[in-house]
Amino acid sequence: MAQNVYYGFNRLDDGRKITELLSMDLEPLLPDVKKQLILNEDPAVKSVYRCYATHEEMRNTFIYRAPMDLDIEYNDDKTEVTLGNVDYGQEHQYKPFFYVDSINLMQFFAGCGLLLIAEQKSLPFSIHPANYHKTGVSGLTMIKGSFDCGKWYRPINFSVINTEHVNFSIKRGDPLFYVKFHTDDNVCLHRVHTTDKMQEICQSSVDFKIYAQKSPLKKLYQAFSSSKMKSVLMREIKAEKTK
Repeated sequence: MAQNVYYGFNRLDDGRKITELLSMDLEPLLPDVKKQLILNEDPAVKSVYRCYATHEEMRNTFIYRAPMDLDIEYNDDKTEVTLGNVDYGQEHQYKPFFYVDSINLMQFFAGCGLLLIAEQKSLPFSIHPANYHKTGVSGLTMIKGSFDCGKWYRPINFSVINTEHVNFSIKRGDPLFYVKFHTDDNVCLHRVHTTDKMQEICQSSVDFKIYAQKSPLKKLYQAFSSSKMKSVLMREIKAEKTK
């Protein structure tokens, strides 16, 4: 039985829908890696694709790609971070896509945060560094995470730790992380437009953690279930898909 997962992208706080144009479809990892391996001149590297354990690990795994270019630069005394590719006066337009928690911890593309909801009651997933791809963030520590997208609806954002304070660049289309669904069934992805109602539900999930601090995932799942928000969300998605 296939597991249906609907995905979209978080909207900007000011209501702009540019993220619908910037955000790129999730792509299955296995075919992408296969192209890399079979083009390699080393027979030993080519043989990796025939490994059943490798196939199993990449099954139901998808690539999240960067929606835009960003050049991250530290000042000389390493006390500030700036966007090197942004013209003076345009910084405010990029604010939703680059957030500095501290000089060592940065969050990217919150304005294009990935939203997932499984049609079934339960479907755990996790995010992992894009280890099969070489990008400007490959040497940084990515914050991994996992929750059940059948029981909770909130944006998934890309965050890195950069204690060495090295400058780096992200290019549009760069694989930033992999999304792996933990099920023996095949996962069927459906991209949907994020409506106002879906955005409201997403924001409610984010706000809940502000008012119910230090809540474990089990408590978040219970609150989401009791609110009947998933039923409202699924009706909204099905209505949007039929337009």
